[in-house]
Amino acid sequence: YAGDFKGQAASRKVWEEDRRLRIEAKKQIKVAVVDLKVSVDGSKATAKFRQNYESDALSTSSRKTLELTKDGRGRWLIRQESVGG
Repeated sequence: YAGDFKGQAASRKVWEEDRRLRIEAKKQIKVAVVDLKVSVDGSKATAKFRQNYESDALSTSSRKTLELTKDGRGRWLIRQESVGG
């Protein structure tokens, strides 16, 4: 994730703590990506796909869009993530 990513949280620190708690609380997580479509424009990219998510507490399928940016070392980092659409 890009340094300025914070999701829907008030800050990056709050997002990181929430994410850590959600992941660590699960005994098992399985994620499948279906119908991936990626468009690239220079140092920016958009990835759209359906995510099938299963854990010991939840099973769901949703459309996701990731906005990515390439950093100075050539790594693609997620700047924004949205569900739906």
